[in-house]
Amino acid sequence: MPGLRAGPVNWRAGDAGVMGSDSIGDFTGAGDFTAIDLETANPDAFSICQIGVARYRDGELVGEWMSYIDPEVRFNRDNIAIHGITGTAVRGWPTLGEVVGELRGLLDSRIVVSHSGFDRVALDLAFDRQGIRRLDCVWLDSAKVAQRAWAGFAKGGYGLENLCRILGYRYQRHDALGDAKAAGVVVLAAMEQTGVGLGGWLRLAELPVAEGPRVAIRPLAAAGVGRGPLRRGVRAANRVLGPEALRLLARGDGGG
Repeated sequence: MPGLRAGPVNWRAGDAGVMGSDSIGDFTGAGDFTAIDLETANPDAFSICQIGVARYRDGELVGEWMSYIDPEVRFNRDNIAIHGITGTAVRGWPTLGEVVGELRGLLDSRIVVSHSGFDRVALDLAFDRQGIRRLDCVWLDSAKVAQRAWAGFAKGGYGLENLCRILGYRYQRHDALGDAKAAGVVVLAAMEQTGVGLGGWLRLAELPVAEGPRVAIRPLAAAGVGRGPLRRGVRAANRVLGPEALRLLARGDGGG
């Protein structure tokens, strides 16, 4: 059921350009990366209950993939209040081990963007817990990018919701696919507004904040986003469907 191969959550055509970790220098100016976000069932980072993946090439959104995950652990009501996903809702959806092959195809040997290190740590913990080999990819933290790209965010304000509010990008919060696409937009906007390419951000993200360009952040419309690759990367609507609706779509029963 993950990805569904139909509707708004499938991995679409155009998935090419796999890179090795020794090829980072080739991506200095290009916007070729994959963004990921996770939701969890409870405070344990390994309790992954939803994964969203968005693929960008040359600044354009070219593919997206999403699956709910049965974490086989209890759901915490505080977590449910944040994302609305329940244990009942994910019943019948795959476990993490059942989608690991697809995740490797989407993420291995790629630059993978996540907003903060939580998603990387959560995947590592979940894989370790199940004896699964960790992903082989190059991680880029879009929160670190924001701290260094724009003035005024060194010590705070670089949360995904606040950044997207300032940039003027509307998305579905606490939905893994919506958040993944938003993290991708943050990186695209930082590249556009600072002139620093992806390879540059891979290096700058690991340096002190003061090493970044720290320019004034501008809303996407004010940054000339009405044209070109960045516009193509941010214009796709985040249509979000819950697990029950997706289950109906997978059976071909769309209700008319």
